[in-house]
Amino acid sequence: MSEELYVRIWEDNVSDIVRFVKAGKGEKQLDATRFESVGNRNSYGFCLEIVNGNIPVKSGNAVPRDLKQVLDKSNKFKSVAKDKTITIRMGKYFNLCVSVEKALKEDDVKD
Repeated sequence: MSEELYVRIWEDNVSDIVRFVKAGKGEKQLDATRFESVGNRNSYGFCLEIVNGNIPVKSGNAVPRDLKQVLDKSNKFKSVAKDKTITIRMGKYFNLCVSVEKALKEDDVKD
């Protein structure tokens, strides 16, 4: 099986993701044919919860795996993701949704 099928698609969309994180939220309709032309999956949907720039590994799903690879290489994303909890979702109709919450720092937690 080929690796990095969706990297180019995510590279083309990383600036929008960064912009959405800066704004606190955002949505974008992605091009289904681009995903379907490089991969053959039953479902392309996923949900990633990113805390303080730490992106979880989604084994068995190439779509978020390749997004993780692109975001891990993006200094702009790392910068805007600091001290935030970010949820990135893509549904079965290729609608990308980004939502952001400010993460609590240890100093913010009171006993």
